Amino acid sequence: MVRFVLRAFAAALGFWLAMRFVPGIYAASPAAMIGAGALLAIASGLVRPTVAAAGLPVSAVTVIAGLIAVNTALLQFSDRLLAGLQIAGLQTAFLGAVVVSLTVWICGYFIEPAHERSPA
Repeated sequence: MVRFVLRAFAAALGFWLAMRFVPGIYAASPAAMIGAGALLAIASGLVRPTVAAAGLPVSAVTVIAGLIAVNTALLQFSDRLLAGLQIAGLQTAFLGAVVVSLTVWICGYFIEPAHERSPA
């Protein structure tokens, strides 16, 4: 219960800050602001776990896509730097980046001890 009250006050503070800095947000009284904070705390407590669980795959896909894009660029850059390396184009670099990323990810489980792995 104490956590809920603290979250409600934190949400009310956030609402007040939004009211100060974002045009179009207004509360007629402090009670309305605290009520909005309580409503946001309730909604957050009920909806947030569901949205977080549903959003996790989207976040993971975004991070993986970003890593593959970086690896694709690095493969193409390596092609330019190393005389003995040749990559036939963007599609080849992309597929190579997928393979390299998967390989590094799988090998990471054998190289890095479980207690030192990041949770993501």
